[in-house]
Amino acid sequence: MKITFNGRENVDFQQVGQAVALQPDTDYCLKARVRTKGVTTKSGLKLEVLKVGFACYGASESLAGDNEWREVAARFRTPSGRRGLREGTERED
Repeated sequence: MKITFNGRENVDFQQVGQAVALQPDTDYCLKARVRTKGVTTKSGLKLEVLKVGFACYGASESLAGDNEWREVAARFRTPSGRRGLREGTERED
């Protein structure tokens, strides 16, 4: 997937995501290979794992500026009794 921003302003971007069913009380690791060019926001680009209601279970490191291809990972453990999560990409101011 390629996401391009026009560079005129920093945006709160959370439009890419996927709902997945996971086992409760289980360790997971969401990985992606990412390359950035000219990301200027304070928090950069990162992967996040969210539950319904958007509380964060885990997040990868944030990447800003220019980065060659590298792997980022969000490690997390699902709470007991929870099955639905949303994974996604985020770019913030």
